[in-house]
Amino acid sequence: MQAEAGRALAGPELKQNPLDQGLEACSGTAAEFGKFIDDETRKRRAVVRDADLKGE
Repeated sequence: MQAEAGRALAGPELKQNPLDQGLEACSGTAAEFGKFIDDETRKRRAVVRDADLKGE
């Protein structure tokens, strides 16, 4: 099922609109997505901390 979902997301019908918006469709496992989110959160948290940004 994962492979089929990946093929569907790679189709031109679904990729056209996201590409127009500067996004890119990609496939992967839930674990890979979770790792991506964790990595990005860690990076953004460091930027906020280093810039000493505070929420309003």
